[in-house]
Amino acid sequence: MNYFFTISNIRIKCTLTIPRFQNRGKIDYKQKLYSASIDKKRWAITKEKVEANEYFFSISKDYGDDNKIYFLSQDDLENVRIDNLKIENHFLQTDPAFRSNLRIENYSGGFSSYQSEYPSGMVQNKGNILSQISSLLSQEATKNFIIFKNIYKEPISEPFKVYIINIEKKKVMLEKKFYTNKLNFLEINKELLNIHNFFFSDKYLGIPVYFSEKDEHLSLEHTHPLQTYIMTQNKYEIIKNLKENAKKIITRQI
Repeated sequence: MNYFFTISNIRIKCTLTIPRFQNRGKIDYKQKLYSASIDKKRWAITKEKVEANEYFFSISKDYGDDNKIYFLSQDDLENVRIDNLKIENHFLQTDPAFRSNLRIENYSGGFSSYQSEYPSGMVQNKGNILSQISSLLSQEATKNFIIFKNIYKEPISEPFKVYIINIEKKKVMLEKKFYTNKLNFLEINKELLNIHNFFFSDKYLGIPVYFSEKDEHLSLEHTHPLQTYIMTQNKYEIIKNLKENAKKIITRQI
């Protein structure tokens, strides 16, 4: 099961494209596109009236509400209100994973895209994200941002801290407050782009998306979980130690 999201601001517009078919070709026209948004401390579900053709749903935004969460379901959920964002949809449970596409574009025509699904397993849990930043951002860019999308099961907007930490110096280089169930932006200055600096989220999970812009050209990349980069048999123990060391660094700075 996946959720989907959009990215737009005063500089960029976006188009989210969600297939009506599985990755092995099976089409299901009973699937409807819904959105969930927080209203009076509950999740309010709405059936989206969007462009659709035989194969895809398409959502286009110039500068709109990017705190909405999108998902597919066969069920009739129009105007339903729920306390926990736990939607089941076996149509989206495929191997390899069911994919969508998120394209961003600036007003000069530069564009980039990536796969923007948000796994439901992350929605139900808290945790930490640790991600190296210099490999996906550019020293040559005029603007670098980490865009961090959090989706959490409870309909809350709760603050939590994110950091840029230097693992060699064991030092916090930057600290910022983010919010749950929001699209959060963190501008990264060039002096922070070195191999020892990592992005670290404390308490909540999310999808870090790396945005660079130069001469109206755009780059959009997302980071994978650490276990996809570490190939040893004890990789989960290594990841646990890395995150524990990161927490020690931020604890010393508080």
